[in-house]
Amino acid sequence: MFRRKRRMNTLSLGQRRLQPFRGKFKIGGVFNLELSGEAKIWLKKVRDELTDPKSTRFGKIRQALSSKTHSEEAMPKLVGRTLGPYEFGELIGVGSMGLVFEVTDLQNREGPDLAVKILLKPASAKSTPEEAQLFAREVEIGQRLQHPTVVRTLEARETSLARYVIMERVRGTNFVGLLESPWPVERCLSLFKPLVEGLQYAHDEGVVHRDIKPENLMLTDAKNVKILDFGLASLQGSTEVTMTGQFKGTPMFSSPEQVKSTRQAGPACDQFSLALILFQALSGQFPYPVDPNQPLHTLFLRLQRPADGLRTVAPEYSEQVEAVLAKMLTMEPEDRYPRLEAAFEAFEAAVR
Repeated sequence: MFRRKRRMNTLSLGQRRLQPFRGKFKIGGVFNLELSGEAKIWLKKVRDELTDPKSTRFGKIRQALSSKTHSEEAMPKLVGRTLGPYEFGELIGVGSMGLVFEVTDLQNREGPDLAVKILLKPASAKSTPEEAQLFAREVEIGQRLQHPTVVRTLEARETSLARYVIMERVRGTNFVGLLESPWPVERCLSLFKPLVEGLQYAHDEGVVHRDIKPENLMLTDAKNVKILDFGLASLQGSTEVTMTGQFKGTPMFSSPEQVKSTRQAGPACDQFSLALILFQALSGQFPYPVDPNQPLHTLFLRLQRPADGLRTVAPEYSEQVEAVLAKMLTMEPEDRYPRLEAAFEAFEAAVR
């Protein structure tokens, strides 16, 4: 874990002067984007096409990224440009609503590796108060949680084109590729223990992730694990933000109570989601039938039937191990373990 160095001077940003970030979240500030006209046009075009459901641009960018061929079509002319005190590096990720770049803090070049997540605002509609609240909450959570497994958020800003989040840069691979075949028990114990510790810490701080899935869990190059993306998380004591017509979560890894109502998704929903991933890690199989092309059917099954037992696909495990997974995956949240750390302790005892 790192600490950001304090600077008492202000930063000169064109005609504005901005007090440097000091650990408190501020939304509504404006960065002076020192970008060429060509770069601004490119970013606006990407914004328009990424947020257009009929566009094929997103697929082209993702394909170029996966093949490591950062062509002119996939790579904007942002490298070397600055966003406040941060200088853009390479494009390292693409999401449905934005981009992730490596950045360098020009006033602290020897500091930690950083990245900026650019959340592009749809051109066709004005940003809603709910979107602003969700953004503010994600940043507040990212700054509140100070744990080795949680990716830290350092600063957030907003312009008319996009919202920007400066965060810790994590190098490694997510769990998606790691789950292609079963893991040895010792690997399950060593990788899931810090995940449980990080999530339990978040729960104790009043934060529920609500989107635990392999894409949001990363094994770093240093062999540490990280929990990513608290964009759907809830924060105890804050008003629930409802985006009309939107399901919050990932159907394949959502708990039954989350399918019924996001408001009902407490810490037990993270336990359920993590148990689904643990089931995969142990067996190489998923405990529910899943059709990626029919997410509504996946949600329907989550409400209609319990998860398969571990021994139906991996009979080499004991009944005790199967019972622990079954309790973590029970349909009623109050029937699961009262705390995630208790569930892991039971699992650890069962496999020893």
